[in-house]
Amino acid sequence: MKRAALAIAAWLSWAAPEAHACSCRGTTGPSSALTNRGERVGAAAGVFARQATGAFDHRGGYHPYGGTVRDRAVGVSLAVGGRPLDATELSLSAEASRGSFVAGSERRDQLLLSDLTLRLRHELIATPPHLPHAIALLAPGGGVRAPTATAASGSAAGASPSSPGLGAWEISALADLRVRLGTPLVEGGISGEAAARTADRATGIERRLGPRGLGRVAVFAYPRPPWSFGAHVDLALEGDVRYEGRLARDSGQRLFSAGAWASRDALSGWRASAFVIGGLPVAGKNAVVSTVVGVSLAAAR
Repeated sequence: MKRAALAIAAWLSWAAPEAHACSCRGTTGPSSALTNRGERVGAAAGVFARQATGAFDHRGGYHPYGGTVRDRAVGVSLAVGGRPLDATELSLSAEASRGSFVAGSERRDQLLLSDLTLRLRHELIATPPHLPHAIALLAPGGGVRAPTATAASGSAAGASPSSPGLGAWEISALADLRVRLGTPLVEGGISGEAAARTADRATGIERRLGPRGLGRVAVFAYPRPPWSFGAHVDLALEGDVRYEGRLARDSGQRLFSAGAWASRDALSGWRASAFVIGGLPVAGKNAVVSTVVGVSLAAAR
């Protein structure tokens, strides 16, 4: 078991560091907004820490690291956005982290810079908390991830907060739906992201990463202003990779995770948040299981 954990950890870290990527941007996911209607600009900055606890192999077997492997990182995130129209937000986000990986006698310390991601979100319906409307939010959108960071040789469905970069352009579609669950104080939400990537030669040969998907089921609670709380379960998926036109079978990825967050609004448009997200050691494939904790501070005007 220890030898298997060492081998899988080394492969995922060296051959496919993108297996650690996290699709999690902000406490409510990739389709969340930095601003509300009536605000024009917003920004958020955060710090996070990640600790990996195990990895899935290509057959879905889970191998806990125990004391044989240490895989951890600390990092920062930054996002800025604005509303050209009252119901439409454009945002730009990026992350950077310092990672440390140890497997037996093998050790690597690395500074990781993420790709830049541009997102557009349009709110067809958006009603404030504490109002009795059945639909609280309906917001489709889209995104473009530019290959601005150093490319990795792997793909991107796993559970670490940052990645060296895809090495390819990624185009995504987003959707966010929230409904009130019998009371204005509690909402249920479903959100998702589906993405396709262009072919590239980041690894020296022709490569095409598989399509990626993220689904999230969440519950939001607003017990008393200025506090809000939430919890969610995620499923991240990624299809098999093609090299020189040939499909590399069993190279796709799958990971379930769960998380929770708390936010507090302050005066003059400021908001402080804390979150925890953990990969679940069930039904995964080719992915690292990690726990990520973080805090962020956001402002909008």
